[in-house]
Amino acid sequence: MNSTGRISAKTSWQSRLLSGSQIHEIRLNRNNITAIGNNKQADTTILTMNIRGVRISRGILHSGLTIRTSDKKIQADGLSKEESERLYLALQSIVQENQNREAVENARELAPQIDNLHLSLTNTLSPDRYTRRSSVDAIPKAAAAIVNKCDKRTEKYLKPDHKKALEQLRRAANPESLENDRAESNLMFLQRTEPLVQTSTKDIFPNGLTQEQAQAIATDEDCTLVLAGAGTGKTAVIIAKIAHLVRNQGVTPGSILALAFNRKAALEIRERMPNDLKGVTVSTFHSFGLRTIADSRPAPTISKLATDDFAYLKAINEIVQEMLRDPNLSRITLDLISSMSAEYRSPFDFEDPAEYYQYVRDVELRTLGGDLVKSFEELTIANFLNENGVEFNYEAPYEIDTATSQHRQYQPDFHIPQKNIYIEHFAINKEGQAPPGWNQYVTEMEWKQQIHARHQTTLVETYSWQHRDGTLLETLKTKLEELGVAVQFSPGRGPGFGL
Repeated sequence: MNSTGRISAKTSWQSRLLSGSQIHEIRLNRNNITAIGNNKQADTTILTMNIRGVRISRGILHSGLTIRTSDKKIQADGLSKEESERLYLALQSIVQENQNREAVENARELAPQIDNLHLSLTNTLSPDRYTRRSSVDAIPKAAAAIVNKCDKRTEKYLKPDHKKALEQLRRAANPESLENDRAESNLMFLQRTEPLVQTSTKDIFPNGLTQEQAQAIATDEDCTLVLAGAGTGKTAVIIAKIAHLVRNQGVTPGSILALAFNRKAALEIRERMPNDLKGVTVSTFHSFGLRTIADSRPAPTISKLATDDFAYLKAINEIVQEMLRDPNLSRITLDLISSMSAEYRSPFDFEDPAEYYQYVRDVELRTLGGDLVKSFEELTIANFLNENGVEFNYEAPYEIDTATSQHRQYQPDFHIPQKNIYIEHFAINKEGQAPPGWNQYVTEMEWKQQIHARHQTTLVETYSWQHRDGTLLETLKTKLEELGVAVQFSPGRGPGFGL
């Protein structure tokens, strides 16, 4: 190579471009590299700043070079070893310089992008506020775009603060890691906010909120689903949530809409709303929808079924009766009706009998035959007997007078008159223990067993632990069949028999 950067072949050699043209010599200077074809034809010039790579192929007598840009390459074969090595080192230096220049430029372009996204991420995950899921949905994709542009060479030219921020963006690019960070940040917020929520809702919850209630109120998610049993304070939590929004978050009452499924629930919310929250709109879904439609067009005519409870129940009853008469739908309909009771709760889930019986009264457990029973497990047994055509009486007086000064007349849970069989379902666990607070229950159970033994009447016993184990109906079916009661249904076939 001379001062102009020209390299000539010392011997006869052949080089080929991608087009197949032959190369006679290669000229290299600071700005470009030119491949000159035989007879000064098919010249190819490449700016050195565009060179992306060079590869040497070393042979026994001669060597070759492949020079590559983003869209083309020059293939030169037949170079002497000395010339190929010298040209290879020169081009490698250029490639390195180009890569470094690109890395510097890339780092300069990425720095403000890293700053902006990192600032957004830091503000979004601030423990000073609740971070909604929707506010982080776009972050993983944006973080991944920056991380993918920042290779090791580019990262080398970033400032220390940008390198540190880049590490956080790498974590944010993983949706699972980001969700963990969001959950941690939100938990810190909820813990800090709970005392404020407790203080601002004293007029609604004089005895204070549970931790779950306080966190449900402080949660500011796009959508929040609160699951709780009857009588556990869901309505009060809704009112307390409104109080928190108005008193702690600065939301005006007139901008809040509270919707209920029925008029009774909406009325309860209105009546229990503190005076400073009276500006909140409380409505049923139907009423609010009607007003909304009427604002833009004439109000629609509402079906009597939406306003007349008697007409509504009558229509539902007629539909159900029609479905029960349909041989293709009767089985499905029965299963559906059987499964439509409230959420199953065992007596063992309550701290005292009064709390349990209040829950049972609130949910009103009706059997398929219309009997009002006292437990979910009795409901399961009654529906099982009804569906199998086994005639029975619920809590009918025992056939022999048993009333004394200590005991009123004995009324077994179920009596099958056709076979004179009594069924008693006992709230007992596998250890023979009654639920908490049921102090005389075991004594009463033993008294009932003694009555049947004394008068030699047939008693079939079932227990709460069998329901928990999933063997209640199968056990009952087996015992009844042994006593001559025909039971055609196979327990567990329909969804209504695991209540």
